[in-house]
Amino acid sequence: TVDEEGLMAADPDPGYLVRTSQAAGRYYCIFDIESIDSELHRMENEPPELEKGQRLTEAVVWVDEATGEIKYDPKKNRDDHRHHAIDAITVALTEQGFLQRLSTHHAQEENKKRGISSSEKFPDPWPDFANDVKKATNKMLISHKQNNKVLSKISKAIMKNGKTEKSVGFAARGQLHKETVFGKRKAPNQTEGYHIRKAITGLKDKKQINKVVDETIRQLILNHLRDNCGVDISKSNFTVPKDAFFDSGQPRLFLPNRKGGEPVPIKKVRMRENIGNAIQLKSNLNQHVNPRNNHHVLIYEDFDGNMKEQVVSFIEVVERQKQNGAIYQLPEDGKRIVATLEINDMFLLGLNDEDFEIGKRNSEILNKHLYRVQKVSSGDYSFKNKHPRQY
Repeated sequence: TVDEEGLMAADPDPGYLVRTSQAAGRYYCIFDIESIDSELHRMENEPPELEKGQRLTEAVVWVDEATGEIKYDPKKNRDDHRHHAIDAITVALTEQGFLQRLSTHHAQEENKKRGISSSEKFPDPWPDFANDVKKATNKMLISHKQNNKVLSKISKAIMKNGKTEKSVGFAARGQLHKETVFGKRKAPNQTEGYHIRKAITGLKDKKQINKVVDETIRQLILNHLRDNCGVDISKSNFTVPKDAFFDSGQPRLFLPNRKGGEPVPIKKVRMRENIGNAIQLKSNLNQHVNPRNNHHVLIYEDFDGNMKEQVVSFIEVVERQKQNGAIYQLPEDGKRIVATLEINDMFLLGLNDEDFEIGKRNSEILNKHLYRVQKVSSGDYSFKNKHPRQY
């Protein structure tokens, strides 16, 4: 639809405005679709505060329409690999007769909904069965298989001079870097940084607004939130209302038109990201990427006896392997490797030597101190206890 001032808006997206010389009226148009990366934002609910003796579990709570009963079906914790042992116990104690009785039991459950009582019981395989299973699972120490192979060999047939020849190459077993591509630029009165254009609707809080490169646009956004959206911008952080920048598809924030025409709606903003270890894709292109997750952290001792770390990215390990080098390598100032930390490595934490010696005779003690490496970055190593004290 073209209005009297020559602005054309697409019916499916009224926020998309283009100035045209066409007369006012309605037109059928063909648009070239521009592909853009979708923006996903992680949202996490705050868990409730637990009282002493309580534990947080995940489950499905539902109401049986026939009986009115509120039922609670706990979700199997698949992060705790001891559930495989529970499955094995179940299979080992299953007999053909039990399946028949289970079928009968479910039929009687249906009768119960109709008011017919059921007397079917499933006795324990032996006395104190449940406690025996708990004791056995609490003694289990679970490890995670590591696969350090970062390259796969690829063979394919190619035609050369009329003959079929075999070509051998390599492919990385994983993503070398994050998808977003940044441009390295220096804005006025700012240091050089990595910039990317994003939709203004992607701004969700003050932290993201502070990344907007253009100071004028950043201040316009803050003033608009304060004056038109009732946001207290003096807070250390705040949430941007959902309809702050578009209301019913119509833009709410504009820049003055330098040519004296209608104000220009602000749809996208340039944002600055801090990437400490960015990698340039090609030497002749201003395209930089974040090299994704780190592969490992190397803890080593230098020649002066100091303990140091070296964070190694996945893409660095790929380059080492392509040159037939080792995955773990000492830096030039390194004397010896003390330890390596990699996702899924298992560590015992919080034990002194005496407790460890006792724990070697009682794996249930070790289980309480067994942690999995969850995330590694410079000076920050995240560990998680994968096995609750009670199954």
